[in-house]
Amino acid sequence: MTPERVTDDVGERPLVVFAEVRDDLEVEGWDQTTVAVSMAEGEPAVEHDVGTVRLHLGGAAKVRVPAAASLQLAEVEGSLTVRRVAGAIHADTVAGDATVDGVGPTAIQAVAGDLAARDVAGDLRVGQVGGRAAVDGVAGSVPDLTVGADLALRGVRGDVKARVGARASLQLEPTTGQRTTVVAGADVRCQVPPDAGLEIAVVSGAGVRSDLGDGPPGRTWRTTLGDGGATLSLTAGARVWLTSGTDGGDDKAWQARPGTGREERDTEFMEDIGRWAEDFSERMRSQAATMAEQMADRLGRVAETLPDVLVAAGMSADEADRIAMRVRRSAERAGEKLEHTMRDVGARMERTAADVERRAARLAERHAAREASRHASHKSGPGGRRGRKHAAWGGGRVSEEERTKILRMVEEGKISVEQASRLLAALEGRPE
Repeated sequence: MTPERVTDDVGERPLVVFAEVRDDLEVEGWDQTTVAVSMAEGEPAVEHDVGTVRLHLGGAAKVRVPAAASLQLAEVEGSLTVRRVAGAIHADTVAGDATVDGVGPTAIQAVAGDLAARDVAGDLRVGQVGGRAAVDGVAGSVPDLTVGADLALRGVRGDVKARVGARASLQLEPTTGQRTTVVAGADVRCQVPPDAGLEIAVVSGAGVRSDLGDGPPGRTWRTTLGDGGATLSLTAGARVWLTSGTDGGDDKAWQARPGTGREERDTEFMEDIGRWAEDFSERMRSQAATMAEQMADRLGRVAETLPDVLVAAGMSADEADRIAMRVRRSAERAGEKLEHTMRDVGARMERTAADVERRAARLAERHAAREASRHASHKSGPGGRRGRKHAAWGGGRVSEEERTKILRMVEEGKISVEQASRLLAALEGRPE
């Protein structure tokens, strides 16, 4: 890293504007009233006046800002990490992963990679996440979150509305008036405190397992806990597990309905996941091009109007055109990276579908073999009632008295010759 470049005093609560970020960016709050910038290569362009600092970063950079600063970022062409910054954070797009920890209210339009958010003192507003999302501790709401892969969420004090491409794991502490709505393509696992006041509505493609409320739930289920002061709506393409507790739950919530064998549950589960994976991979492929086109179009429109704005602000026409060209190239790269990420998700889901189909087929074959073995054992093996009787009779020589009785039954017309032959064979323990 290059030596830190430190600004003059900018106050305790400056606005730090990242006008250009060409690579990965790490931002950390500190107890100084200056901004310090170090880069892997090159020199940053730094402009500042009273209360505002403007940065142009042509490569990977680490920036330290006053702990109460606010951040404004255009496009980050790499990954973004922000820690211990109490002011508001606004970002347009992040081409890589995004991590925010110990920050103020945060808004990001789109993250092409994974999202990790922890201890957010306000709302967390993230439009789209191409990969996974982990949210742990939000003092406000999480509205309109779309996640391409898995979502893990807990400790959110406000409303939650999320659409998840794969699995969702939720640990909720509902408060009066709080609304939580989650739609997931695969499983949903949700834990709530045993004393929660909650109205629950669940729709599941492969059944509901729960230790909450009365009656065995099926694929759709509604119940009210306590005074029902908060609402929870879950929709899942596969199964939903609901449990009460504060320590991850106990085994009761994951048990199947009575009378359902493990082989049937496993096979059904694999088939459900296989069907969902095929469907999701197709949706990811169809959405990839659309999302990339929308992102490129949005940034392209910005690039078209940007030169006039910059010229009006006093910048030369050549410099304004050069910056607009960089914005266009950034839009193209971001769109290509997002499309590649979505295609990769689709390909992974296709491989998952093929794998679970093979596993489901093997489970079904094993189950059929066990059923056939049990049936044969019941009919003629040592484990069944008839089997035990044959074992006691068979394997020895038929006595003359037994043979005479069988022949007499033939003479009296009680059994046929064929039936007598089969009976003798059974008594002697030999094939018919």
